[in-house]
Amino acid sequence: MRKKRKLTTISLILILSISLMITVIPIVNSQTTTKTVSSNAYCAVSPNPVGVNQEVTILMWLTQFNPTTSGVGGDRWENYQLLITAPDGTTQNFGPFTADPAAFAYIFFTPTQIGTYTIEFTFPGQEVKGITGFLGLFSVDLYYEASSFTTTLTVQQEPVTATPQTPLPTE
Repeated sequence: MRKKRKLTTISLILILSISLMITVIPIVNSQTTTKTVSSNAYCAVSPNPVGVNQEVTILMWLTQFNPTTSGVGGDRWENYQLLITAPDGTTQNFGPFTADPAAFAYIFFTPTQIGTYTIEFTFPGQEVKGITGFLGLFSVDLYYEASSFTTTLTVQQEPVTATPQTPLPTE
């Protein structure tokens, strides 16, 4: 009876050890081709409309997170570009920008002409390779395709007043 207990205990320890090793070792992906994934770019301008020489915030983002992003570490989307065309046809290029972990980037812009500005955000595409997931169990080899989004900003002569803030309690 004593030999059976020893043998059972040793068997359980070996089974648990092997199980733990299998869950900790990353899974190898033998796929040799990169999978292509579509991306979705968006851009927003606020406030819109705005008065001439008043600052606006231009926010750019992708709806997909970079799969290797991990909190403050990991990879980010790179090379966001912004093209702003003024009402007179002149253009200004901004970027490249690197997105934050949530796939966003932004700039402040002050329009100097009255009329309609065209704002185009472009993501050129990006290859993502690495390991992701809990304990690094998933190998990633993806290419996110290029995408873009165009919006407009209306600039008027009269300044836009800010929404009044509710005062804080004094008690």
